[in-house]
This record gives sequence, structure tokens and C-alpha cells, in this order.
Amino acid sequence: MPVTRIICPRFFKCTYGAIAAVTVLLSACSDRSRENPFDPRNPETQGRPTGTAVISVLDTIRVSWQPMALRDLTGYTVYRKLAGEPDFSPLAEISARSNHYEDRSHRFGILHQYRVVVKVGAEVSPPSDEVAITPGPTIAWLADVNDGTLVKLTHDGRHELLRTFAFPAPERVKIDARRGNVWVLDEFTGRLGRVNFSGADKQIFDDFVQPVDLVLDGEDGSIWVADSLERSLRRYDAGGVLAAQNDSLPKLAAFALNPFYHEMWAISADGLELLRLSKQAALVQRVPLPVAVGDDPIDLEVHAATGSAWLSLRRRVVLLNAEGRFLQASTYAFRKALRLAVDQNSGECWVIDETLQYRQSRVLKLDLQGAVAYQFEGLDRPQSLAVNPFDSSCYVTDSLRGRVVRISKEGELQTVFAGLITPVDIDIANLLQ
Repeated sequence: MPVTRIICPRFFKCTYGAIAAVTVLLSACSDRSRENPFDPRNPETQGRPTGTAVISVLDTIRVSWQPMALRDLTGYTVYRKLAGEPDFSPLAEISARSNHYEDRSHRFGILHQYRVVVKVGAEVSPPSDEVAITPGPTIAWLADVNDGTLVKLTHDGRHELLRTFAFPAPERVKIDARRGNVWVLDEFTGRLGRVNFSGADKQIFDDFVQPVDLVLDGEDGSIWVADSLERSLRRYDAGGVLAAQNDSLPKLAAFALNPFYHEMWAISADGLELLRLSKQAALVQRVPLPVAVGDDPIDLEVHAATGSAWLSLRRRVVLLNAEGRFLQASTYAFRKALRLAVDQNSGECWVIDETLQYRQSRVLKLDLQGAVAYQFEGLDRPQSLAVNPFDSSCYVTDSLRGRVVRISKEGELQTVFAGLITPVDIDIANLLQ
């Protein structure tokens, strides 16, 4: 005969209460244990330093991390690994009162990796996440037009040094490294202005109706702006004072400084002639250009060492010799050769080939014969590019993806800087020149 067991409600209540109490007690102990930042089960720290970051300017590399709230904290140890080394080695012992370390390294162009451990007595935590940087002599500034920001990047284009909202819609940017200034053309206001390397001391000098571009003379710090609607070319000295002006030129499509002749070279909007102008903005020579049907001048860049120049005619890119005559033409059929950047070390030219198709734009590198040396795919409406004078890598503003990509001189992706809205222009300068 089966036995029926009756459970007393009072017993059930007492038993359940006891189990609940034990559960709460164990849970509380577990939570208290995991509140310890040295506990590997801590959901925020995993028992190691967090918030590790790194930046560099010239030979100074600053590694930082979040301080850990440990009663018996002894200090931190910073480890470093250079490219080519088999493993990390201890670099410095840091006081418990500090949360950063400055490493001095003249190994420009070499990847530096860092990680940090925390010490409590004889105990040592697991290492932090690794951070990496390649120090060097250059910096980059970029203009994010829809975010209204200027952003300063480290030499390798991997880390942000500064972000400032000095202008509502910066469209063009040029670095005057010798004087520590950044010149800006603002799209929304049409104004020419500048800030210093700290993003401060904002100054406004003039405004324009339809500015073509912004060109810097690194020797004397003067800045050139052409207004295509007013058909005006203006030059301002390093202090922002108007030094020269020519209001009798044809409408311009592109212009660039030619340091070889100490001249300004400009292309008329119809593409029919190259205008050579003195530093006083006076017309020196008109050079006819043998343009073809469909040729539409867009951009012009000069190789300073030879005085030759690359010219975008939308569907093709041509190389002009030192006298301004056609020398070579590209063998590649461009959809739209939007922007050019000359490698001043080799004379070769990087070109944005833009299309409205989703992520179908590309960047190409042309050799001195106009042939394609390398091709980088998968960009989405890139708007600007600049060549690093130290290692000949190319930085590209991939505008609709809100990022800057850095491509090696061999055409390989090196670094990506994201977190932008619409970067439209970038410039790079060597701080040691």
C-alpha cells in the first residue's frame, strides 16, 4: 500500500527561509570577493590594470592606465616589446601613486607594444591589454566637416592627440609646422582662420564666396586661397595679413605651390592653360594645355625637387614637366580622379578614384610612367589623402565610413583611426624639418 507523505506548511516555510538565507549569504560573499579589482572574476578589471592607453609626440611615448583602488598596492611594472623582439621585457617600476610612464625612444618607424601589471606585496596581477604605437617625427591634422572638429593624430595615424571644435564646418586644413599653426577653411562660413597646435588662440582673417583650395608655403608661412566665383587669388603672410592679390585671373579649378621655381601654378577651370604666377600673385606665363574632350581639371600637385606636376583631368591623370608641358599620361581609366598627393621622396603620385557606388572607391599609386603600381580597394567616398614624408605611407579620409586609413608605400593597410563623422581633409607635417 503506497504511503502518502504530507509536508507541513510550517516546515516548508522554515526550510525555504533557511535555504534563501544561505543563498543570500553565499551570494554576498561572492559579490564582495568580486568587488576586489585584483580578483580575476571582477567583471570590470579581470584582476588586472584597465584603461591602458598610449600616445607619442616625437621621441616621447606616454603610457597610461586606470589607477587601481587596492589598500596594499605596491606599484606597477611597465613592460615593452619592440618589433622583432620575441617577448615583453620589464621596462620600468612605477610608484603606486602614479598611473602613467613616459618612455623616451628614438626608434622612429618601429612598432612599440606596452602592457602593465599591478603588484600587491609579492603578488603580481595578469598583464593589462596591450597597446601599440609607432613613434615618428610627424603629426597629422584632419578636418571633420559634419562633426565640426579638428583632430590631431599621432605619427602612425593610430591615436588621437587632440580634438577641438574651433570651427563649425572645417573643410580644408594645412599645417605650418615651423610656427606651430594649423590653417583652416570653413565650409559653413567661408572663412579663413587658424589655431595653434594646442587647438587654442583661434584667429579669423578673411572670408570667401567659393574657395577653391588652401595652399601653404612652408618656407615663409604664407597661405594662398583662390575664390573661383570672384576670380581672385590672395596670399596672406604668416601673420594673416593680406600680402598679395590678383583679381584679373580666369576662373581657377586647382592650384599648387611650385617650390622649385618659387612660383604658384594654377589651372584654369576650362583646363586650357596653366598659369604661372609669382609670389606677388603677378602672372608670369600662360602655358597652353592640350586637353581633350571630357577633360575636366580637378586637382594639381607638384614634386618640389624637380618642379614637375601631376594634374587630374577627371578621367585621366597627366604628369607635366618642369616647363608645364604634358610628359606622361596615366594608362588607367579613372571614374573620377578626385584628389592627388605626391610622394616627395619618389615623385610618384597617389590618386583617389571616386565613385558613388557603395564602398567601390579606391586609391591608386602611379609610378613616374603613369602606370598603376598599387591599388587599394573598399573605400566609401574618400575625399582627401596625404603622404607621410617620413615613410611614404598614404593617409586617406574614408569619409562615409568615418575613418582614416593608413596605407604603406607597398599598398598594404597599416592602421585605421575610426570614431569620426565625415572626415574630408587631412594634412601631415614633419616636426623636425
